[in-house]
Amino acid sequence: MPRGYREGHYDFEDNGMQLHTPRVWDNVVKGTPDECWAWKRFHHPITHHPMMGIKLHGRRIMTYVHRVLWLLCHGPIPEGHHVVHRCMNARCVNPDHLELGTHKDNSKDMVKRGRSRTILTNDQIRNIFTDDRTCHEISEEYNIHNTTVSTIRRGKSFKPLTNGLKSICRMGN
Repeated sequence: MPRGYREGHYDFEDNGMQLHTPRVWDNVVKGTPDECWAWKRFHHPITHHPMMGIKLHGRRIMTYVHRVLWLLCHGPIPEGHHVVHRCMNARCVNPDHLELGTHKDNSKDMVKRGRSRTILTNDQIRNIFTDDRTCHEISEEYNIHNTTVSTIRRGKSFKPLTNGLKSICRMGN
């Protein structure tokens, strides 16, 4: 436990978020300002972003470390903005490699740098929506994650393309 730490004592409080800052920095493997810095602890299994537990309004939740470090080093994150990695390394927690941007800005930047995920055509999206195979079978064919198939089939994403089509979504796929 860090020196000077007391149960219930937090060095940083903002909008209901409570955080003991030495715990954050103790888990960062720092390099030079130009290098990407690593997080020693848990990483999200799909996005690979470093994550940590914080208290928010008295409840413990998991959040992305790069967002916490932005708050500590630069201040609040304006509504409608994301903390994005200039270095395009999702595992990096170097505050100098972070900047604010919208979801649209981040998506455009990923495409521009050739880091976008598999792009489905409109026809492929419509085919996925009406396909009666399991999500796993479809995801293997299109080289996409099961969750992507599931959100398309449930009408949660690409809604304008699937409007008026009948979904063949089966539970447990």
